[in-house]
Amino acid sequence: MLSFWWLLGVLLTLAKFGHSLSCMKCSNITAAMCTGPSVTCTSGLACRALYAEVSADGSSGTISTHFVGMSCASESQCNVQGSIGIVGGKIKLATSCCTTDNCNVTLPSLPADNSVANGLTCPFCVPSSTSCNASSMQCLGNENQCVLLNGSLTGSL
Repeated sequence: MLSFWWLLGVLLTLAKFGHSLSCMKCSNITAAMCTGPSVTCTSGLACRALYAEVSADGSSGTISTHFVGMSCASESQCNVQGSIGIVGGKIKLATSCCTTDNCNVTLPSLPADNSVANGLTCPFCVPSSTSCNASSMQCLGNENQCVLLNGSLTGSL
């Protein structure tokens, strides 16, 4: 009878704490894949791959860079796809997930380009040294929200 209560206690303890998933954690801006150490996620998370492309029009044509990252993430961050229009360019991203230990997350496909204006606009500005004069930018395809980005870039692409 004692072994029954011991087994029941072990099962309840395991059920209470759940299983923590192990996922690869890495990032890379020079290749279409990355490798890294296996990390233990907190309970309820999935292994996620994020793939992004940033493109911008420059003096020598359109330049683009890619980013790949793998990590633990909530399931609400899984199977997401979208784009953000920026002045002179675009950011496209997609995610995919899996839910077994150290699973091989497949790299998601980026959304197709869509250059059809949808009638929505967002304010934008490129700050000068003393002020920022807002203009409007057309939203394309299924872009339906404005975002506020603030920061600086250094280096070159």
